[in-house]
Amino acid sequence: MWEPCRSAATLIPLIKKHIRPGTTILSDCWRAYSSLSSEGYLHLTVNHSIEFKNKETGACTNQIESTRNAVKRSLPKSGTQKHLYDSYLVQYCIRKKYLRKTDDKFLAFLELIKRVYSCKKRSPLTKVAAPSLHDTSADFFD
Repeated sequence: MWEPCRSAATLIPLIKKHIRPGTTILSDCWRAYSSLSSEGYLHLTVNHSIEFKNKETGACTNQIESTRNAVKRSLPKSGTQKHLYDSYLVQYCIRKKYLRKTDDKFLAFLELIKRVYSCKKRSPLTKVAAPSLHDTSADFFD
């Protein structure tokens, strides 16, 4: 089974690539994160072997850990594809924010689409008579 590398050499470049310096990062006391402050981040930690919320800083990772678990549970049970991770996350966020508290999820989703993609009012289609099966004009079958 594949085991991801959780070393500082792997994690710090990923953090620097995706998170702006000056951002507050809350984490547990995993050693790989120990250099975050020197990399330009405000790094708050919580030591889970002692407490779940740091009494001094208020740092707590329960919310993000809970959200991560909820996202994992929302993934397809099989056939999960790495290149679709962004769409899986977007789907989770849309369901959580817009569809969770509604009875008609389909209608709510259509309303959301309408808000995102404002459609211009179109003139109604004009009815065109269907050709007769007995029409022998030259351009009918061309």
